[in-house]
Amino acid sequence: VAFLDELLATPGLKPTVISFNTAMAALGSVGQWERAWQLLGSMRSHGLTPDAASFSAAIRACGRASHWQGALELLDELCQDPANPATSNVPFNCAITALANGGQWQRAVGLLERMHQHRNPAVAPDLISYNAAIHSTRHAKEWEAALGLLEQMRVNGIEPDRISYNTAMAVCAKAGQWHEALRL
Repeated sequence: VAFLDELLATPGLKPTVISFNTAMAALGSVGQWERAWQLLGSMRSHGLTPDAASFSAAIRACGRASHWQGALELLDELCQDPANPATSNVPFNCAITALANGGQWQRAVGLLERMHQHRNPAVAPDLISYNAAIHSTRHAKEWEAALGLLEQMRVNGIEPDRISYNTAMAVCAKAGQWHEALRL
């Protein structure tokens, strides 16, 4: 981040989208979501257009701080920007993780459904999307939702992995549903 500050202050040197994205990722890793959000906002004043990776870095920073409201706001901003439409599921996956970290399992599952309905096939949910949604059910002990998501994965042609099963088993165990955990 100090490098980006120095780059911004040095006449004749111009930061790139990658410079900003890297700084936002670093800020997110240490819980500085506010500063990451500020950097995202300042990109345009430096003549740069934030891309999906820029938004993903800022959404991920919000998620690591359990600031799910900010993550959703940024995702909506990305999706409403005709110059920079959502082109992959990565920003959505980051937002689902933010919702999981914020204890918002119903919103996480709702966002997963929104991905299924998106007009761009590149936004379709993948293994990461489902694993994050299953994880979101853990704190609320929503074992039935977790098992439903496992089934939905199979129906949609996504093979659950060990993370999928382990997370679903942990949800069942936390909810006191050991018999369901053992059936997996």
